[in-house]
Amino acid sequence: MNEDSFKNQYNILFAQRKKLVYLVISQAVVLIALAFSIVFLVLNPTVIVVPPAMDTLFKVHGGKLSESGLVQHANYFIHLYLDLTPETIDAQFAQLTQNIHVSSQIEFKKQLVEHENVVKKLHLSSRFDVKQMVANAKTQSVTISGAWTLYQGPSLQSVKEKRFIMQFANKLGKPFITRISELKNEN
Repeated sequence: MNEDSFKNQYNILFAQRKKLVYLVISQAVVLIALAFSIVFLVLNPTVIVVPPAMDTLFKVHGGKLSESGLVQHANYFIHLYLDLTPETIDAQFAQLTQNIHVSSQIEFKKQLVEHENVVKKLHLSSRFDVKQMVANAKTQSVTISGAWTLYQGPSLQSVKEKRFIMQFANKLGKPFITRISELKNEN
């Protein structure tokens, strides 16, 4: 009787061990699949790029923004760069420098300091009214045309037609400015 009881107990334990081995193997397969998916996500992160005001959909493909994305980002950044008052220039340029590509940081910061000194010293304000934006997805650049209005204190100083080019470089799908420069008008 004792022997039959031991055999039954042994058979039950053997069946449970078999089930446990299957469970361990299936869990190992799941853990390996999770490890591969984590490695894939770490090596290919998803970056959500949203300009402060989004009015049309755009894509980031192969590390490059579509034309509509370039236009939306350029529109935001050009206003940070050109719509200035002595009171707002520090905050706007701080926001702008967070979006400057690493390779352009030193040159761009010099350019911003020069603008800041002139604006504060002469108590200037400016506004840029965009008339046209032409994006080039291949070169990741946007040509921006518009009227730049300059004020000294409350009085209007001048209104000039200006053209700027803004170039972008992408890091993990997020656009960073590499340059903003004025294009001379061909008259």
